[in-house]
Amino acid sequence: MSDIYAARFEIMRDDCWRLAKQAADELADLIAHCLLLAHARNLDVDAALSRKWLARLPPQLTSED
Repeated sequence: MSDIYAARFEIMRDDCWRLAKQAADELADLIAHCLLLAHARNLDVDAALSRKWLARLPPQLTSED
């Protein structure tokens, strides 16, 4: 499947691509571990993101319309 995707969108799998892929995989692992820790500690991630990040967005970016 990955080969088909790369061919369809003309993605060159060079060293830069490999580095970006590795960084994305590591970031996904980090996010998953953070979410597992938050769950184990009964932390409300949605509330924390809303309070710390979403509250700073302009209203037109936070509306449901």
